[in-house]
Amino acid sequence: ELTNHCNLKCIFCGQQAMTREKGFISEGTFQKIIDECSLHSTPVRFIRWGEPFLHEKIIDFCKYTKSKDVPLHITNNGLVIKESDMRALIDMEVDSLIFSFQGTTKEQYEIMRNNKLYDKLTSNIHKLIKMRGNKSKPFIHISSTITDESGIEKENFINAWGHIVDSVDIGKTNLSRIPDHK
Repeated sequence: ELTNHCNLKCIFCGQQAMTREKGFISEGTFQKIIDECSLHSTPVRFIRWGEPFLHEKIIDFCKYTKSKDVPLHITNNGLVIKESDMRALIDMEVDSLIFSFQGTTKEQYEIMRNNKLYDKLTSNIHKLIKMRGNKSKPFIHISSTITDESGIEKENFINAWGHIVDSVDIGKTNLSRIPDHK
């Protein structure tokens, strides 16, 4: 977890209820973790309660990780990543970028993610695909979760993205465990 700050206020996420202090991992702590991962041949995934591209040192952290021959995977919401980040990630051959969606349509995404930024997300993915060209890294994956979308909506989402990115996965969000989710 590079940070527990997030640029979104998704209706299903427990991040807003987090009581621990918000912050950013220090360079020293980060390097210590990567050094240990390197010793034990352990891959690293930037994920958890925050958006990793909010950390101002993310590209430096990626370079450090790759310099230690540690496989690196980054899960992000696709809204903060810049073109310069994309170019750097392609050039250093980050192992994978996972884009986190919600729902299977623009309307479902906008409700669950509590924003009108679906087009920005999809534009960023298309931009990254174009920039990567025929290179194999980073592997580009879309991960979404659904609530009560139909099988046809799920199939349409997989078919729409499956020929654009390297893989697509859909899980389930259980809103019954979230108080006042409406």
